[in-house]
Amino acid sequence: MQSDLSALQCARDGDVERLLKTMAVDFERRDPSRTLLIIDEDGPTNGKLNILAYFSLAISHIHVSNEVPRKVKDRLNYGPRDQRSPCFLIGQMAKNDACQEQITGPEILDIEVGFLFEARQKVAGAALELTARNMKSY
Repeated sequence: MQSDLSALQCARDGDVERLLKTMAVDFERRDPSRTLLIIDEDGPTNGKLNILAYFSLAISHIHVSNEVPRKVKDRLNYGPRDQRSPCFLIGQMAKNDACQEQITGPEILDIEVGFLFEARQKVAGAALELTARNMKSY
């Protein structure tokens, strides 16, 4: 698996590339996040998976300020004492430089949200946290 991951290159953001290559497997073992690969359906190239993109998901929480209407707080499983609500977190996202034309940033985001919608059906959850950079670059 590590050799398959080493084939992914993301010149736009070396930090997310390094995270995938150096920490993703350890994060899987320790459970702070899950890393999902988007693979070319045409199969492996030269015996390696053709990774189009990847993303990492985790469980987090969001702060719910006093200005948020009560109706919204009720939908968020808001904890009034600590003013937090559990949420899904899209932590990292990167597209393989070698596959620029095969998938777009919005397509990756659609896959992520679809995956989280399925998870929500199984384990509940009402919020999604996404810290994004300029999506036009993807």
